[in-house]
Amino acid sequence: MAKIVDPDDLNVGTEITIDTSGKTFTLVKAGNLDDKEGVTLQAIYSKFVDLWTTSTYNKYPFPMYTIDARSGQFMFGTDGQTYNGWKPANDTTRQMIRDAGWSEYSAAGELNRQYVGMVALASGFPSEAQFYYQKAAADDALDFTFDDAPNEAIQVYGDASNGDFDKRTYFKMFCREAAYTYDDAVLGDVGETATGAYKVQLPIAVGGDLDIQDDDAFIELSLDVDSASWLAGVLTVNTTAVHGLSNGDKISITGATPEAYNVVGEVTVTDTDIFTMSLAVDPGTYTSGGTVKSFYDRINVKYFTGAFNRDIDSATGRDFGIVIDAGVHSGIDGAAPGSGSVLTTATGGLTVDYWIGGTLVIYEGTDEGVEFPITDNDATTITVTGTIASGSGLSFTLFPPAKRNPDANLQEIYTKIQYLLRQTSSINNVSGGTTVKGNTAAMLLNFVGPSLKCGYYIPTNPAAGGTGVLVQGLKDADINDIVFYDNTEASREYPYSSVGALNFNSFLTDGAAGYFRMYFTTNPTGNYGTENAVTVNDKDGSPIQGTINAGQISFTFDYTNNNQGGRTPNTDADVTVVAGNAGYAKPVVATGTITASKAISVALTAEQDRAYIA
Repeated sequence: MAKIVDPDDLNVGTEITIDTSGKTFTLVKAGNLDDKEGVTLQAIYSKFVDLWTTSTYNKYPFPMYTIDARSGQFMFGTDGQTYNGWKPANDTTRQMIRDAGWSEYSAAGELNRQYVGMVALASGFPSEAQFYYQKAAADDALDFTFDDAPNEAIQVYGDASNGDFDKRTYFKMFCREAAYTYDDAVLGDVGETATGAYKVQLPIAVGGDLDIQDDDAFIELSLDVDSASWLAGVLTVNTTAVHGLSNGDKISITGATPEAYNVVGEVTVTDTDIFTMSLAVDPGTYTSGGTVKSFYDRINVKYFTGAFNRDIDSATGRDFGIVIDAGVHSGIDGAAPGSGSVLTTATGGLTVDYWIGGTLVIYEGTDEGVEFPITDNDATTITVTGTIASGSGLSFTLFPPAKRNPDANLQEIYTKIQYLLRQTSSINNVSGGTTVKGNTAAMLLNFVGPSLKCGYYIPTNPAAGGTGVLVQGLKDADINDIVFYDNTEASREYPYSSVGALNFNSFLTDGAAGYFRMYFTTNPTGNYGTENAVTVNDKDGSPIQGTINAGQISFTFDYTNNNQGGRTPNTDADVTVVAGNAGYAKPVVATGTITASKAISVALTAEQDRAYIA
């Protein structure tokens, strides 16, 4: 059934009833009139004109006045000369009026109500999309009465007897549907500064979002653990209900005892309520508890009251007020007394013992860029190996141990943020922080081709820490495909970082105690094989060396700027990697070249060592 535009389709007693004594009219969902499609106010006005040609009606004051039908400007309760108090009988009637705004006047000529006719010039949205709006920037969102592109009159003014409010200086319309791009529009987008008794058309353009990776059901996954066990590197989990998982799904376990059962990883489904995961180290005997959630549970956003500071494109720290944590925990209030091994965050919010085995990185002060191994943590303190210099108000991030790293890619991070921006509750993950309701929060991320733009739209930060948007916890392979806009609205990008992987055979990984180290094959300061051999640093300036705790270990290299030992930056680097594993593998050497690539691979294949004596 279509929108009524012809007054002949309004039949008194069917689609419309008129109470001449009460001076009201009622629209009825019947005959030609559908409540969703409605009827234009111009058609209603024209119907009244037709009716008032007869003595049945023209003995009564004419109900309304039109200023301009095209712009949708009408008045009820006046004929343009005198006031008479005519008005729609109820809100159901008002909700069926289309393509217009209007004022309602009392018989004494007082303005009782005012409605703006909001029309979405919308495209690309799915069937039954629910558009919604705000009448003030701090208001909760309200749904339009009907789904699909709205054409509805919204009350923006009411006197003391009709709501007692005046919200005619702001209007924002949203369309945010799962698996579709988002759009919103404000009055300024069409050159308006206020609403009133007229029609306003706002443009909304959306479309299918190919960067969304998972549906809401998986993002919201939450199941209780019934029992769990570990054997030979495999964790088996029984859930209390059908889990609905598929092979390869990434999940997170939290709240289990012992704490070592709280891990992130990919599942292999063995039954409708049983799955397994790889877990290298024995977590002990399962005791109780545990909740299975999707790995998206480890991705959140923080709206800070101050700036998070870190180097991006140079040695100059950049400020960001909004930080998206992908499996990590960031803060701006790190404090240390000096000559100690504890960093304190008054804001807190840390899961006790969760970060043990991970790394603390401080981005300001004496210890800028230093990676501290975490040995203990409670809700507000982090204990590390090493000495933390004195400082306060420090920007910092906690990185989890490998078994708790969600390893989220750019599209997965984007998927979670888009999900959060449809929630009606606060999405601010700062403990005790400012309320930021997701469905009215400003958009944070958008893709332009393969590049993720963070803060491109200069989002509002209700916590007042700044509009800049930063992502912490990126995969190494993604750092060349992301752009951040800082608090000055300037774009910041990491220098080009080569990304590669060292691949080790089983003899090198046995016991998770082997070693590896990467040297420059040739370097002005010292070649591999000489006393002054130079160890290659990663993009953060840390040596590419460590313990072989996995069959593949990734590395990065600052291709643009690395000038170690006097080498020429922005050129290929020949490297030599050494590795060994006492008692399991003979020492091995492999060579490779670091180029401006994200797919570098160096394989180290060692022979089994049967001759070693401890």
